[in-house]
Amino acid sequence: MRNEPGLWQEISKVTGYVGLITGAAFMLPAVAYGDAWEIQPKVSFQQGYNDNFRLTEDNEDKVYTSKLVGAAKLSRLTETMDINGVIRLDLIKYFGDTDDLKDRNNQLAGFNIDKKGERTRLGLKTLFKRDTVLRSTNLFTDPEDINIEPDQTVDDNVVRQNVRRVRIDVRPSITYQLTERSDIGMGYRYFDTRYTDKQGADLNNFKKNTVTGRFGTQVTEKDRLLVFALASRFDPDDGDDTDNYELQAGFRHEFDETTNAGFTLGGRHTRIDNPDGGTDSDNGFVARLEGEKRTGLTRYNMRIGRTLSPSGSGKEVQTTEANLIVTHKLTELLLFSVRSRVFENESIGPRATGSSKRRWEIRPRVTWTIARNWSLEGSYQYIRQKRFDSPDSVDSNAVFLSLSYSLDTPLDNL
Repeated sequence: MRNEPGLWQEISKVTGYVGLITGAAFMLPAVAYGDAWEIQPKVSFQQGYNDNFRLTEDNEDKVYTSKLVGAAKLSRLTETMDINGVIRLDLIKYFGDTDDLKDRNNQLAGFNIDKKGERTRLGLKTLFKRDTVLRSTNLFTDPEDINIEPDQTVDDNVVRQNVRRVRIDVRPSITYQLTERSDIGMGYRYFDTRYTDKQGADLNNFKKNTVTGRFGTQVTEKDRLLVFALASRFDPDDGDDTDNYELQAGFRHEFDETTNAGFTLGGRHTRIDNPDGGTDSDNGFVARLEGEKRTGLTRYNMRIGRTLSPSGSGKEVQTTEANLIVTHKLTELLLFSVRSRVFENESIGPRATGSSKRRWEIRPRVTWTIARNWSLEGSYQYIRQKRFDSPDSVDSNAVFLSLSYSLDTPLDNL
């Protein structure tokens, strides 16, 4: 059995990935680099308690977690290019009912690059995550970060073991302005997930390639029409190869400067190649509804959608989910936020998998800026999960308290 890598080995893996992406960024035209980099480092210490860490029906594990997080946000803004990124290292120690629960240090690194030309826009999004199937590492560390783009984490808590998971996500894109009102775009996504030290868990390495095409036109000053086409290939090491094709249409409306909403709706045709040589097909609908509302002190963000998600079971699953994020500034020094998520995974095709489940999550928290660079945060998290291959639902309650030091004040950007 392999030992967990040392601290310097963990850091070298992350910095090597960041160096590769940063080097690629600096190979872009030099005209975009007239301004200096902005770096915002952050260090935090978190203590947590969970009364059912593994989400089991019986023999619930009560686990205390100590986490030391070091992170840095990097950004650069010029007239022709926007660059922003994050690197992060989590050092984690577990206490309590920790039988066979290995300490796992998590790493994360990612960069977004957006280059603007006269009529062309080039984009590149990259993300590297190293975490476990028991607990995902979230991209952001601050409550005012409201990104609710779906994370490919349908395998969380599918197995009880603390299996290591490494994910790489690369998304280049191009948009071309046809007229003052219309544009077309193309994108490609490579998503790869690898599991190490599986401890007997029924998990499969996989990769997924996706190509998208898009057309958008401004119908009125506040209304925009959108059409999407998508083709993807899901390729597990041991499981069902899946080809998926989608066509969607929708529109976005801006009610005023503080409120906007949009939706897309369409259908999919999915072909499933079974390992025994047989072929199955599955049809369904795909959709997405999202909106944002801002007031003087409060921000609401909502997203509801149905899509296909890759699973370590060796099959893709249909995921239907709803996300809601609310942030409210109580005072100049106090920020309240709550994130809630409900999602359901359902296997497609004739064979069911252990990834089919329904899950509810909610996490309210309060952040107090106690000094210019110091903040104190307390939060509570409730999770309820119902696996379709089990007759019982399980739930967990967790509380967290963290102290953070950052060179920027968390409340400044709200």
